[in-house]
Amino acid sequence: MADATYGLWPLVVLNTLLFIVFAASFFHPKTQRDWRAMGAYSAFLVALFTEMYGIPLTDYLLGSWLGPRFPLLKDTHAGGHLWNDVTGWSGDPHLSPFHLASYVAIGTGFWSSPAATPCAPSRERRSPECCRSTPPQAKSGTTAGTETSLR
Repeated sequence: MADATYGLWPLVVLNTLLFIVFAASFFHPKTQRDWRAMGAYSAFLVALFTEMYGIPLTDYLLGSWLGPRFPLLKDTHAGGHLWNDVTGWSGDPHLSPFHLASYVAIGTGFWSSPAATPCAPSRERRSPECCRSTPPQAKSGTTAGTETSLR
């Protein structure tokens, strides 16, 4: 590896075990369903930390296919920005149009999440005025499995 930011497999193992033990200290699986949920969480952590410290999945899957065509595709952080290599962007990968568009998309998501919160159902309040659209049952004339005639 040309860059010290990838290939840190002991860090992958350490972080994965640390997070699994931390979760297991609060969530004590008892049933088969609990163990399945804990296994899914553990698999997510393995994938997350492998992507962060081991090798990015896109580099792993596309590296042998795109490697001869794009010499900049290396096992470095800058080499992981595939769109820059494909389009020929030669500047800082974090200032490319693709990265800037992703910043805007992330900011839009942060902005829209609290904006949608008043319409989310809650146990305390269920008022129809907080919803912006009419439910499909009211439009079709059916409610709770019973049909009414529209005359």
